[in-house]
Amino acid sequence: MNNLSQVETYHVGDRGDSENVHELSKEQLKQRKVVKIDIANDHVLNSDYKAHEDPSKFKSAKVDRGPLKGNWIQTANPVMTAYKLVTIEFKWLGLQNKVSIVSFSKSNLDYLISFFAINSNQSNQLGPSSRI
Repeated sequence: MNNLSQVETYHVGDRGDSENVHELSKEQLKQRKVVKIDIANDHVLNSDYKAHEDPSKFKSAKVDRGPLKGNWIQTANPVMTAYKLVTIEFKWLGLQNKVSIVSFSKSNLDYLISFFAINSNQSNQLGPSSRI
């Protein structure tokens, strides 16, 4: 296999403070980079922003929750954390150790997950010369 892209998700009823929900080995924990995303307060690029998707403005009439304001992670009840383990591996001589994913934003996280899954599958169908 020349490439692998995989996303594993656990939904846990906590405030983002669980240390190892994916039960990674000590070696995997050394390689892991934790990126916390605050869906209400993190900056979103203007080109990615959609007011109707903004958790700091949206109020659900159905469940009477929202909008998420201020220190909502500590005050919201109930709250759930989605722990995502994104694994991307590829074998391209000379570049294996030089590629990293720099940032995720709340509005494009699902897009990036879909992007990598689709491109991995397409790449496998096209053959070794097209893989990245």
